[in-house]
Amino acid sequence: MDKEEQEILELKHRIFLVDSNAQRANKLKYILDGLYITDVIKSIEDVIYRLNNGDIPDILISRSLFETAESYLTTPSNLQGLDLCKYISNHSNQEIKIVPTIILMSQDDVKLKAQLFEAGASDVLDSDFEVLDLFARIDAHIRQLQDRKNLVSSLQELLDEHKERNKRHVDIRAKILAKHKETVLVFEKRIIKLREEISQKNQEMEKAKLYIRELEKENQRLLNQLQELRKMGSKITNTTTKEKNILDSISKHEENEIQHLLEHLKKEHGLEEELIKKITQSALNNEFNFKRIDNFYFIHNFASVVKKHVHVELEYMANHVAKEDYNELCKKYIDHLSEAILKQYKHKFLFFFSKALLEAIGDKDSNATKFLKFYDGRIEITSDGKRFQKPIIEGEDGENDWNMISMLQAINQRTVGYKNLLGIQSEMTKIQKNLQNLEQEFKNLVLDENSISLETLENENIEKQFDMFEDYLINERNQINSQKDNFRIKQIVEKRKQLEIIRDKYQKYQTAYETLSNKYNQQLEYNRPAEEKFNRVARAVAKALLNIKVIDT
Repeated sequence: MDKEEQEILELKHRIFLVDSNAQRANKLKYILDGLYITDVIKSIEDVIYRLNNGDIPDILISRSLFETAESYLTTPSNLQGLDLCKYISNHSNQEIKIVPTIILMSQDDVKLKAQLFEAGASDVLDSDFEVLDLFARIDAHIRQLQDRKNLVSSLQELLDEHKERNKRHVDIRAKILAKHKETVLVFEKRIIKLREEISQKNQEMEKAKLYIRELEKENQRLLNQLQELRKMGSKITNTTTKEKNILDSISKHEENEIQHLLEHLKKEHGLEEELIKKITQSALNNEFNFKRIDNFYFIHNFASVVKKHVHVELEYMANHVAKEDYNELCKKYIDHLSEAILKQYKHKFLFFFSKALLEAIGDKDSNATKFLKFYDGRIEITSDGKRFQKPIIEGEDGENDWNMISMLQAINQRTVGYKNLLGIQSEMTKIQKNLQNLEQEFKNLVLDENSISLETLENENIEKQFDMFEDYLINERNQINSQKDNFRIKQIVEKRKQLEIIRDKYQKYQTAYETLSNKYNQQLEYNRPAEEKFNRVARAVAKALLNIKVIDT
């Protein structure tokens, strides 16, 4: 072979022709050899072997199916054209993955053709294809392959250029850092020194703030003393004295009885939680409206309203709920008891009021939001000329003070978790109702039998009741078999079927209920930090409600 022929061969594209039929393969090779270098390969396994050993053609032409025949070169394998397409399209080697694959259909099969394209075949030709059509498709796919290779080559060149540029940049940065290292160290020392100076100034500023606060407190104390001197036995002083005398005017024995009543209320009626919450909610429902509440005189109004509702609740308990040995005592000391509860649990009442206020804000109540925005730490003059020092809502134990943004975040976090819990509770309630309905169906089934008592079953759990009733039906069936009562046998068989349906449904609902119960407990645990944060905000708001003061008249 001379040099010119060698160059022509190098320009030709290589084709792997995969066909186990020797006669058919050689005939197609003869047609292709004029324009391409064609290698005939007997089986899919041989193709895979050559590809894995780096022998990669420009294009693959394979039969879709390999049938067994005496004239074939070799016994065909289990692998077909569809497997070859999948192998090439899923290969990790990019050079193999982009090799075009043309499948020659052995028979017209639309479903197989769709599977071949889905598996990654570049082209599929029917069994009666034209040679010129095959040449045109081969050339088109080789051009596409060449375009891909050129694109990959261009991308690789760009990547190499980018790596080289990055390397140069790294070298330049290293040189710059090395050149200016001393300058950086000098600046770092200066920054450290400036930070120390700033820290020192901040400490001095904090001390100055503390000193100013002490002066403000002292000034406030002096102003309050001046106000008390001006009032000289005014209404507030008289009222305070009167309220004090209500409790001071009782004997030691009466004081012990009142304390005994308080202990009874704590133990029997949940005074410290449920009863106070109920009274606060009653006051909110009947007399408080966030649109009409006066922030300036809130505590005075709140105390009188809550005291009235405590009195109403105690009267109801004395007449309807309390035990005989307590109702007379409750009636006798109702005024003293109301005063003691209000005085002892003032912060609890305010805490539950604050929670209701925050919940209203979570429900987008604009009046509640406006009410809470009042507490901003500023001084405000009312229409009657009094100057009020409005408190800020302080955080607990080193926390930052609360503002509307941080409070809304806490409210929204708790609201979202609460809604999730309500959703789970709703689903659990539905399942409980279904379980109760099934229990009633079972009772009706038992009541229809005269020979077994429902009271006999009710002492056991529901699963045991199912088993006992089933045993009863089996025994009944065994006894009736000897009597040949076909109607009764049919009746028992039907009841056993009904029992099985009820049992299956009950078990499914019970499993679903247990799953929801676990989900509820998980959600409850997940909500715990949000609930604790919400309660901290409520305590801070309750504290702020107590701290509004008149600073002069």
